[in-house]
Amino acid sequence: MVDHKRALLSRKIFVLLFILLLLCDASARDNWQAIDRKAANKVFQLNIGLKMRLDKYFYVQVADISSKGHYYVFTTSTQDRGYQVVGRGSAFPFYIDKKQQVYFVTNNHVLDNAKQMKDECEMFYSAVAFYAARVAPLDKSYFEKILMIINLAAKKNATQSEKELYQNTVNSIWDCYDNFLSKEADPGQALFNKYRKFVPIVANTNYFLHAPGLAGQPAIEAKLYKKARDKESDLAVLVAILPSMIKNGNDKCLQLDNKGPVVSEEIHVLGYPAIRNQKTMQEKYNSPTIISGKITKVVAHKFEFDAQITKGNSGGPVVDQEGKVLGVVTNRVLNKEGTLLPNYGGAICIGDLKTFVPELFGR
Repeated sequence: MVDHKRALLSRKIFVLLFILLLLCDASARDNWQAIDRKAANKVFQLNIGLKMRLDKYFYVQVADISSKGHYYVFTTSTQDRGYQVVGRGSAFPFYIDKKQQVYFVTNNHVLDNAKQMKDECEMFYSAVAFYAARVAPLDKSYFEKILMIINLAAKKNATQSEKELYQNTVNSIWDCYDNFLSKEADPGQALFNKYRKFVPIVANTNYFLHAPGLAGQPAIEAKLYKKARDKESDLAVLVAILPSMIKNGNDKCLQLDNKGPVVSEEIHVLGYPAIRNQKTMQEKYNSPTIISGKITKVVAHKFEFDAQITKGNSGGPVVDQEGKVLGVVTNRVLNKEGTLLPNYGGAICIGDLKTFVPELFGR
């Protein structure tokens, strides 16, 4: 009889604990949903726009990838087609100053996409100049003939012979770069610099912030405030004027954590992964993707988490259960063999942002 009463009491206790656990889980879910709704309104998609000109006469755009080597192919036009998006990421506001300027943090490597594209453009057209001089040294018009062949990349009704001429020419141009102008072939870069002077590339970079909300709303142009040098930290800060945000002051910014990340702590990662970005343009609303996970490792200035991220998440916030930012997403994690792990990511501790721009934190 006593054993029966004990068993009955044990079952009641188990049921009570189970109900309490369900209530805790429901409360935690409700808490995260509230945090996610609030944080999602403050995470922006960032597009890096690049506009390039060749020797002041032609506008340049990325049009294709070569069949051999898979290098970029750049075409020319006399028409200004605006900025071309050469990089994507995420960003979020963390401070509004007295001049009503809003400061956004993102990753340095997201902004560097523009420089990398310009560098590759210089490589390509230097190789075009070298190729033209090598094939037809006495024909000064041959360079422009090569440009016309390259522009076949944009021709919709190109014939098979035109396609073959285009592919062979582009592959030959990049072969010239690899064999004569690259750092391996030309360590002092004397030959490369010689031909680069023949085809000067002028580039303008712009930063476009897309606020959560209607997908078709105009982008907000931002300016570079500060970016890391010599790989000291993968952080960059942009500044923009957002009149709609100023009304409520700094409560429109994400709050930053002061305690630091802890292993096994539950977190949410917000951002605009590249795969989602392709669909977003066709959707009515533009909003960040939210991914849950836990912190798996903490080291000096950085921590790792097990939420699945991809390109485009860079620069997004990692928030804790209080809705405060623990870190800035910066990379996916590699295993010992150098292979990307699909379910792991890395972030820079938010304390590094305070060190990076101390003047914005009153230091």
